[in-house]
Amino acid sequence: MAREDGTLGLEETVAPGVWEEQVDETITDLHNQSLVCRKLGLAQSWGEMTELHRVIMHRCVATADKIALSRHAPDEEGASGWRVICLDKHEDEQAIGVPLGQVMADFPYLRQFLALPPETAVVLAPPQRPDGAVTAMVLHQGNDLTELWAQQQMVAGLGPEEWTTFPTDAQNATVTDCVDDSASAVRLFREPADDPAHSGWILSCTRPHEHGVGHLRSLWDLTQSLPFVTRFLALPRAAEVLIETPRGLRGSEIRASVRIFGNELVPEPGSYTAELLGRTA
Repeated sequence: MAREDGTLGLEETVAPGVWEEQVDETITDLHNQSLVCRKLGLAQSWGEMTELHRVIMHRCVATADKIALSRHAPDEEGASGWRVICLDKHEDEQAIGVPLGQVMADFPYLRQFLALPPETAVVLAPPQRPDGAVTAMVLHQGNDLTELWAQQQMVAGLGPEEWTTFPTDAQNATVTDCVDDSASAVRLFREPADDPAHSGWILSCTRPHEHGVGHLRSLWDLTQSLPFVTRFLALPRAAEVLIETPRGLRGSEIRASVRIFGNELVPEPGSYTAELLGRTA
């Protein structure tokens, strides 16, 4: 290409629409990365990292059933600090340095985690398809943030993200006196709360009778005794969750449906949200 100053140069050309597609993809990645950090309560950290920075990766990651994505402070120039490790029980192949851009292209489901700060690890099973939902355990500085991730995935998989409100462990829920360990089904409903100490959540049985006023329990106490409740706690006001507990409240097996203003929200079949709801079949 001849320039106006008489010198020669090169011009990069792309097919129509490719540039716009790349911009849209980048903006989507940045949005998802910001969303993951916000929902996990972690500071977003991207810094000077580019797609040319190196990632340490096991060669066998592409066929692994479980992998770990962990971030450490870079120990040399050109290193991203990210590592992608195979967790399958076999003799690991050699770890190699791969450009971050290649990792993003080959494993697009990892992009959403790339703004997590150092001292963070994500243990996950790769999705059945590149754009599928991810079942993950998230750790930061030794603290398990997995339940926060499950809450975020529950909301994202059902759609009402703009209404999401995450309660704190110190806030209360109301549990009606008719809820006991033998219950085969319970109703979890979130209503507007004037008291800032109350999350708005009410747990009752599903029998057609007067449930009574009930008693207050902190969300920390409630989720310690009924862990399956935790995944629903970021759902917005007016959310109603009907939970079948075939093995009683102390069992871990559930099947649930979620309604907002009476309309059922249905997750994509085979997604992590469907798994959280017990809808695997």
